[in-house]
Parts: sequence; C-alpha cells; structure tokens
Amino acid sequence: MEECINDKLIVKYKTPYKTSEGKVEYKSEYVINWLSHPINDGFTKTEDNVSEKFKEHNKSIDDWSVKLKIKNTFDFIQFVKNKAPINN
Repeated sequence: MEECINDKLIVKYKTPYKTSEGKVEYKSEYVINWLSHPINDGFTKTEDNVSEKFKEHNKSIDDWSVKLKIKNTFDFIQFVKNKAPINN
C-alpha cells in the first residue's frame, strides 16, 4: 500500500457518503486515484466535461443526487490536480 501511496495511485480524500436520512457526510479515507489510470484521456478538465460523461451514461443531470455526484467528481479532480499531482 505504501508504494501505491508514494506513486499517487491511491490518495487520502474526504469521501462523501449519503446517510439513511438523505444527508451527506464525509469520511477521510484512501481512494483510488482514477485520474492516474492510462485510460483517462483528459476528459475531466472542466465541470461541463464531467456533466457530459454523466449524460453519456443516461443520467439526468437535473436530479439533485446526480448534481451532487458531478460536484463531488469535479471536486476530486481539482483535489488531485492541486494536492496530489500524478507522477509521470
């Protein structure tokens, strides 16, 4: 695991969880840095790009839960770019 952390393949991040009451709570834990995966083609540069990917998977971006997922995805992208740059 230490090697994965050093290589930025996994990063510690405040991960959002939906509670049974429909609220969102955050837990700090290790997550996969999917931006470091070779299949990532740079589509995640803007929030609009993230929204388009959700649309491609037949997700209604007008739904509050999807909007929250889009925001969380974009926040993760910004976190990785600013705090945990990928080693190339």
